[in-house]
Amino acid sequence: MGVLRNLLGASTNQRKGRAGRTRPGHVLRLHALEDFQALRDEPAAQILNEDSTSVVLKALAFGFAATNIPFIDQPPTENLLFAFETLMDL
Repeated sequence: MGVLRNLLGASTNQRKGRAGRTRPGHVLRLHALEDFQALRDEPAAQILNEDSTSVVLKALAFGFAATNIPFIDQPPTENLLFAFETLMDL
């Protein structure tokens, strides 16, 4: 049984470029064309998927107001609430 991973369109195109580099080769994609076209070219920002507690703690240490932390990519509200609750429990 194989392992499923999140793929990026850029990664699959890079792998396509490696086929035939040193001798004739072919690319066999094991996913549907619709799935390939739906792939993102860029990965999602890490802060959107991971625990934000350490980021919030550092921002507070730098003097940012708890409700006014200037994120480039705003994490989900649930992640921030969890981070604040975790810090309050400590």
